[in-house]
Amino acid sequence: MIGVAVTVCVLLCGVSVCALGDTHSLFYLCTVQSKRSVNNMYEFTALTLLNDRQIDSYSSTDGVRTPKQAWMKEMKEMQGSEWERGTTELSNDGLWLNTFLSKVMEAFGHSESGGHTLQWRHGCEGVKRFDDSVMGVNYTDEYAYDGQDFIHFNWTLKKWLASAEEGRVMEGRWNSGHSHITAPQKCEEWLKIYLHYKNNTQTKPADPDLPGYGLLPQRHED
Repeated sequence: MIGVAVTVCVLLCGVSVCALGDTHSLFYLCTVQSKRSVNNMYEFTALTLLNDRQIDSYSSTDGVRTPKQAWMKEMKEMQGSEWERGTTELSNDGLWLNTFLSKVMEAFGHSESGGHTLQWRHGCEGVKRFDDSVMGVNYTDEYAYDGQDFIHFNWTLKKWLASAEEGRVMEGRWNSGHSHITAPQKCEEWLKIYLHYKNNTQTKPADPDLPGYGLLPQRHED
């Protein structure tokens, strides 16, 4: 939760070092539907949540990433290359989900005419330390198909776990080294970047309240 102070202790060269900071979160909610749009690709949409607030949206229909907070608009204007890099990553996520949706529909014996949906939720929670660095403390990488849990990565066990029988083959293949795991360091990097711009841009209106998102609720590892 935002603003909750936690003490993080790490062992550095045999010495326990504690840093006091706030926990923050960054999650990407991606959806692809078996409905053809641009370039005969499945329709893909994504949104990014920083501390449970939407900060942008992306659609494959026009390939446009839209800032949803005033400070994000300033970030876009101040750092064009950084903004473009984030947009490219969202576009690549769409390409991956297009490929994966086809494989999942095949596993279930479904055709695209049935109107199927694949959702992907990935991101992290991290502690911002006094030197502005971010240390990840929890990571999420999970998929749902037609509204039901399909497969997720268990960070405690360091392995993929399928929730549906149709995902068992994928589970075995991904656990054998052919996985598509989002690099934790990338999430930590973007969390640091977004927190920097949110806290340092000139325009800082209060974030508007947004409706809750029911897609892929937070999974707590045992």
